[in-house]
Amino acid sequence: MAKRKKISRHAITQHLRELGNEVDQLRTVDGETQVITRVEALAELVWKRALGWIEDLGGGKKTYHKPEPWAIQLIYERIEGRVPQVIPSEKSGATIADRVGDLGKQRINSQARAAVALPGRSAALGMSDNGPPSSEGPGSESHLPGENPPGRGG
Repeated sequence: MAKRKKISRHAITQHLRELGNEVDQLRTVDGETQVITRVEALAELVWKRALGWIEDLGGGKKTYHKPEPWAIQLIYERIEGRVPQVIPSEKSGATIADRVGDLGKQRINSQARAAVALPGRSAALGMSDNGPPSSEGPGSESHLPGENPPGRGG
C-alpha cells in the first residue's frame, strides 16, 4: 500500500500565489490596456467593501452599501504591518490547565449538590431542608445525626 504524501501548508500557499498572479481581466484606461491579476482584483474588492459602494439595480433604482468593518480592519492591519491574530474556536480556546480546572470545579460542585440532597445530611451541614444555613448563635456547632452534640455527655 502506498504511503500518503503529506501536503505542506507552504505548498498550498505557493499554489495560491501562482494562481493569484494569473490574469483575471483586462482594463482599458486612457487608451491603454492594463492587465489585472486575480490578486489585484481581490484587493479591489476588499477596498470596495471597505469604502462602501452604490449598486445600480436598474430602472433608476440604486442601493447604497455601507462600509464593512472587517474590510476596513483588514486593510488597516495590512498597511500597518500587523499580523492578523488567530481567534481560537470555542472547542480549542481553553488551555488544558483551564479545562482541568473547570472539570475539577464541576466535580466538586456536583459532589456538594449530592451531599446536600441526601436526606438528613442537610442538618449535618448546618442547613435546613428549606434554605440557607441555620444560625443558632455564636459557638453553635453542627454534628452528624446519631452523634452526641458537643458539651453533652453520653
